[in-house]
Amino acid sequence: MQTFLIGLVLQLSLFTPYPDRDAPQTRAPFGYKPFYVSHFGRHGCRYMSSREQVATVLDVLEEARRQGLLTEEGVSLCRDFEAFDTAEDGMYGQLSDRGGEEHRGISQRMYRRFRPAFSGRHRKTVRGISSMYPRCVLSMTHFCLALKSHSPRLEMDLHAGVKYYKRLNTPDTTRALVAIRARGEAYLNPLFPSFFDDTAFFGRVFKDPVAARGLSKDWTAFFMRFYDCICNVECVGMEVDLRRYLSAEEFQGLMRFRNCIIFAEDGRNPLNWEARKPLVRIFLEEMVSKADEAVAGNDIAADLRFGHDSGLSGLMSLIGVAGYDVEADPAEAWKVWDAAEMMPMASNLQWVFYRSRFRKDILVKILFNEQETSIPALGPGPYYKWTDLRNYFDSL
Repeated sequence: MQTFLIGLVLQLSLFTPYPDRDAPQTRAPFGYKPFYVSHFGRHGCRYMSSREQVATVLDVLEEARRQGLLTEEGVSLCRDFEAFDTAEDGMYGQLSDRGGEEHRGISQRMYRRFRPAFSGRHRKTVRGISSMYPRCVLSMTHFCLALKSHSPRLEMDLHAGVKYYKRLNTPDTTRALVAIRARGEAYLNPLFPSFFDDTAFFGRVFKDPVAARGLSKDWTAFFMRFYDCICNVECVGMEVDLRRYLSAEEFQGLMRFRNCIIFAEDGRNPLNWEARKPLVRIFLEEMVSKADEAVAGNDIAADLRFGHDSGLSGLMSLIGVAGYDVEADPAEAWKVWDAAEMMPMASNLQWVFYRSRFRKDILVKILFNEQETSIPALGPGPYYKWTDLRNYFDSL
């Protein structure tokens, strides 16, 4: 069995748990105080979304065992995957305990940093919307309970359902999205061998690598699901160690390929971006319309949204937040964009609105994963005039 290089262990692409983000904040200009927060967040750490993902790997390993094709290491891998399957059973797609902790922490820090927005005399309501998936509903629940524990006077106006999912994510059955994913796979899948050489893996796991080749019609899917399952262990705190069955180089190759697949769907790339933009613009329009209401005057302290990585990632690319403003060929995306850094579990975008009694301009501070960030097309940030942001968003 192979040993991992230090430094690769926590690089788990989309399955990376949310990092500690108690980062320092730049003081607002004199006289400015926060009065409204607009938030778009991904659900926290979860179990695998469906058993089909595990079965893609486990069915092959179990069939190989029945045929007597597994080496000693292969038998060990099969047993560990069965243990993983057992631990996931009944929890597929659900939020893990760690996922709840992530959202409680983000909520508590939001309240501490921007307390005036939640304690103003006229701002008493927090609106929250979530997709219909329980992991998102529970993320919203953990977030809002933590917020209310600090300010019991806040009223929570919370909603979830397919109606709200469409404001937060593009449905998988959307024809344009189906075409986007198909183009990405058609372009990238033939390149998979250049990212991952499976020769050594087959030699370690199967007694007869040639015979084993016939056990699956899609080995790219096998290895990508294997990679996803390895990463998921970190999210749910299992004791099963699936990472030990890949070398550091093999794991890195799968990680890079996963980054390319994600970027092909949601990043600024010549293959799909022009088709993707219209699908994510609806998310921006929803945030802008709610912000306009808050600026005009209402009792909303915060608008909170709880969705999925694809919706948030696409929105970030549309806005052009630093890091998401890069343009690349999907096959080269791993060189400039890393999902472990750019879209860990519980990722979130925050617009914090400030006003002053002495000045007319509304200022907005932009944070990504609670760290101050910028929109390079508009300058260094983190504070921007809302009029400038509004005009820029209208132009997208």
